[in-house]
Amino acid sequence: MIDCPQLRVSVATFEQIEYALTYGADIISLGLSEFQLCNPEQSLTWGELEIGIQLIHEMGRKSFISANAFLSTLELQVFTSYLK
Repeated sequence: MIDCPQLRVSVATFEQIEYALTYGADIISLGLSEFQLCNPEQSLTWGELEIGIQLIHEMGRKSFISANAFLSTLELQVFTSYLK
């Protein structure tokens, strides 16, 4: 069996999720600015994240949650609930 390459993209806004799905992304990496070292002005809200993940899965694609920030103990507790 030959593995087919997959297109993985990182997104920061809901509009970018829609573009990624339209143009054939197989895996979409997304997250919230609270847990990333990114521009907070261009970030998903909690609601957009939830809807985006539902949309990605409805279209048979995969979603990865990104987190690349240093978290305090309190932020780590919030992050744990975020993953659930």
